[in-house]
Amino acid sequence: MAISISLWCIRLTLIVATSTFCIGNSSELAADPAATRSELASAIAASRQAAVDEDYEKSLQHMRRAKDILYRSENVDAQNLAFVWNEISVLEREREQGEEALKASLYAVEYGKLAEIDQNILSIYSINLGQAAFDTLKLDLSVSAFSEAYKYAKEAKNQELTIRSLIGTSSAQLLSGHPLATIDTITQWGGLDSEPKSRDEFLLCRILVQAYLLVGNSNSALFWLEKTTNAISPSMDTALGNEERTLSLSGMNTALLRARIAIGLADLSEAERLLEMIIAELPPDNNDYKPVLASAYYNIAEIHFLRGEFEESARHNRTSELLLLEIYGSDHPSTNQAIFRRGLIFFELGDYDLAEKLMIAAQRSLSQSLGSNSSYLLRFQTEILQLYSKKKDVEKSHKIARELEKSISELGGSDLKASLLGKASVGLFFKSVGELDKARRLLEEVQEGFQALNGFSHNRIYSLIALTEIYSIERQFDRGRKTGMLAVDFAGISGSQSIDRIGEARRVLAEIEWQLGNKTEALRLSRLNVELIERQLQEDALKPTYLSGYQTKALRDQVAQTLEFLWGHPELPSEFAKDEMFEVAQLVHLHDVSRASNGFLKSIVSTENKARGLLYERQRLSVLVSSLSRRTYESEITANREILDRISEAEAEISLIDTALTSVAPDILGEYATKIMTVDQVFSSLSESEVLWMQATFETQSFVFFLSAGNLEVRRAQIGELALKKLVENLRESVIPTVSGMPDFRLDIAKQLYSIFFLPFDSSIESRKRLIGIPDQSLQEISLSILAKYQFGADPLLGAGIRDHVFLGLSHEISLIPSPHLLVRQQQNPSSTFKSRTFVGVGNPILKGSPSDNLTDQQNIIDRETGLGRPMAINTMFEPLEETEVEINRMASLFHPGKRRLLLQKYATEKEFKSIDFREVGVIAFATHAVVSGDFDYLFEPALIMTPPDTATQQDDGFLTASEISKLDIPGSLVILGACNTAAASGRAGAPGLSGLAAAFFRAGARSVVASHWVILSQSSFLLMPSLLENSTATSEGNISLAHRDAMRQVANSKVLPGLSHPGVWGAFSVIGIM
Repeated sequence: MAISISLWCIRLTLIVATSTFCIGNSSELAADPAATRSELASAIAASRQAAVDEDYEKSLQHMRRAKDILYRSENVDAQNLAFVWNEISVLEREREQGEEALKASLYAVEYGKLAEIDQNILSIYSINLGQAAFDTLKLDLSVSAFSEAYKYAKEAKNQELTIRSLIGTSSAQLLSGHPLATIDTITQWGGLDSEPKSRDEFLLCRILVQAYLLVGNSNSALFWLEKTTNAISPSMDTALGNEERTLSLSGMNTALLRARIAIGLADLSEAERLLEMIIAELPPDNNDYKPVLASAYYNIAEIHFLRGEFEESARHNRTSELLLLEIYGSDHPSTNQAIFRRGLIFFELGDYDLAEKLMIAAQRSLSQSLGSNSSYLLRFQTEILQLYSKKKDVEKSHKIARELEKSISELGGSDLKASLLGKASVGLFFKSVGELDKARRLLEEVQEGFQALNGFSHNRIYSLIALTEIYSIERQFDRGRKTGMLAVDFAGISGSQSIDRIGEARRVLAEIEWQLGNKTEALRLSRLNVELIERQLQEDALKPTYLSGYQTKALRDQVAQTLEFLWGHPELPSEFAKDEMFEVAQLVHLHDVSRASNGFLKSIVSTENKARGLLYERQRLSVLVSSLSRRTYESEITANREILDRISEAEAEISLIDTALTSVAPDILGEYATKIMTVDQVFSSLSESEVLWMQATFETQSFVFFLSAGNLEVRRAQIGELALKKLVENLRESVIPTVSGMPDFRLDIAKQLYSIFFLPFDSSIESRKRLIGIPDQSLQEISLSILAKYQFGADPLLGAGIRDHVFLGLSHEISLIPSPHLLVRQQQNPSSTFKSRTFVGVGNPILKGSPSDNLTDQQNIIDRETGLGRPMAINTMFEPLEETEVEINRMASLFHPGKRRLLLQKYATEKEFKSIDFREVGVIAFATHAVVSGDFDYLFEPALIMTPPDTATQQDDGFLTASEISKLDIPGSLVILGACNTAAASGRAGAPGLSGLAAAFFRAGARSVVASHWVILSQSSFLLMPSLLENSTATSEGNISLAHRDAMRQVANSKVLPGLSHPGVWGAFSVIGIM
């Protein structure tokens, strides 16, 4: 959990000495002393006048002249040099030259000590040194300088300077991550027994509030805040500055601290109300308010984070990050805390690689600015340990765990909350590697420690959940039940409706109840989670978000548990349980690809032109928001304000469109959302010749659903995610061409996968023509066509030359869909034939690379600042595809000459493609290269390679990206993607299959997409795609899945070229969607 620092205290009041210049001292100056003294006095006077005029550059020049005059003296005039260096420090700070100010302050203090000047003055110089060190994040030096200033002020019995030095010391301690030291510094002074009487005492109280918040003592924080609130009176108004601006700022700071306390006391609604008030009231462009505004955005981001509302959290956090960068720069602890929070969001979403990149960058920067002994770093380490535990990087996890244990020991009792967080993290790590005794001991200590803290802690929930699981594993069910109920209570107190918090607390408690034999109670808890997941997915269905496309591990774990309970519940009627299981399993398929596949509805849900136009505009804006969000959330570069403003403007426009749509067609948005389909709805959408097969794979097992002719069958397979992934990886290796040719096909794995997922339904499959498949997890990475079974005496055409074997794709038509929702919607809205419509073919782009090129220019193919492709790099990196022109021409020949639009060679550009009116287009075919996110630095989405322009623009840079495709209007078309990996995921960690280019064309309105699952030989597309299109146009119904099956049969059994019978050649493509 991210820590939160109120930024209220970190701007200190600079104290400038103005009366310490001694023109009449006994120091000997250079020759002609009188003239020199006159020159010196003139320089000082000129500097002061320029400062009054706020011409600090000119003032600094005069003061440097004064310094040079003093250095010409034969003897050191230490007192006047101290004065001049102090003045230079002040002026350098006004010019925001922090390092120069620090250097000048160091000289001022050293010369002041040498001259043995008055302790009041030396205290002032030391305070200014502390301030300069604070500004440059030399926090150890800052604490030391302020502490010396405190000593001098105490000896001089100067109450004002004593308090000022205390403010500096405690602020530096707080920023460096030592809240208990901050508390000790202030309370040991003993001057705050009564209500604060001055502005400085008021500031000390506020610093105490923040320190108590950091150690988790919200009640003490509230006590000190109330002291300052009660102290505000007319006299205090005067002490605070008696200006409307200052008073308003003071009130906003009070509201900010109240919000932080409310978060600590689990009153998230009150905290949110206060923070929204601050954001609404404060002007965003006033520099005086920006620290408070940044903190308000940061803390409201924390509220959304605690609720599991990651999109909202990321947006507010990004705004805070921008403000912090503007105020303090990239090295400041607060800026790095916001960057670290961004990493935490992706950690919660399961994108561990991106989380690691952001979290390590923030940790490294924080370590450089604060040193290695800050409790903030310890808190960062606790989260990084969890990250490596989740990544199963045991070596790094062990290393960090050892470092954490050492840091906790060194920290002792100086920061109890940080120690508890560290212990909890180490305990969670030991649990992940199976060292349950160590884990239980540490986590039990953590619970005792949290009970000793005077306040609520959101962080306690995770350790309670882990401890409950340990008790369950050790069969300490009574203790586990008590701990699990406490976890659920804590999640409820915090107001969390997060799948990762309340959902996980319910899940571990449900497991205990099941083990205790309370199966009905266990199922009740599990069903509550299903309702929560479904509600969240429904809320996300129409959001123009990028982050809502993620599917967390917690979601899948909770769905898996519910399926397990329904499967094994002794009191549920079998048919009822199976129907409910089918609906629950759909939750893992209601991802962003399912939402994308509703794109075809834009052209048919309403005949009302206004509604259709609004839907198209909504889609364009949604894609804009998603693509901009992805760029700003994933990039290491901090986003600029303009991008976030564009996102906000687009979201406001979408809100207006939704209002207009509700007025024009009240039910249209409901139709457009992705929903769970009942068994009866699916039955009514299947013909007699069709079956629906759906698979859902979890950590330790899989469930398979088979619907045909009014009958639902459910099977449980004892194969989990990792085992399935390994099988699929090995199978993929046997179908991807190498430099030496096609590898040996792993028929054994193809048969094993068929046996696990299809053999139980073999007789039903045999009697049907078409299989509609909904694969999950790793099975999305292969074509189901290459799965095989042994069948004695089988037709040789169905085995591609392998005797007594049948390949699924050669025996049956196969259509893939992302969820049952698409099946029902497409069958309710049948498509018209594409044969009478226009054909658009894109191929043979102008490229000059060669097969020997090894992509050594990866860092330069994408411009880091603009995100655009670099045309010259694209041109030289990708090899020509001259044979694709023949492929496109073969497909075009099937259409009337007046219904062809060919974009070949110099015309195969983004600009030309985007200029097409697709309303009368029936088929779009690409024969070119494709790339996915991660292939190149700063490429955040998949793309098709087009002829690059001379100069890159937003309209045309040589990359036709998924987001650009999604903005197009391609109603009801068939799209053929004859390139490598076009059915691959988007490249984002955890993204479902088909979430890349295929999903982009669905969003644009395509009805069906033909895409590849792996790197292909050019002859695969050359032979398959024209045959597929020819076969489909030869029938009256234009059945794409049937045409695909026949095309695969033709290639697999062809004698024209050797090697065509290899499944890697004929089986790379899948038909997605039903047309």
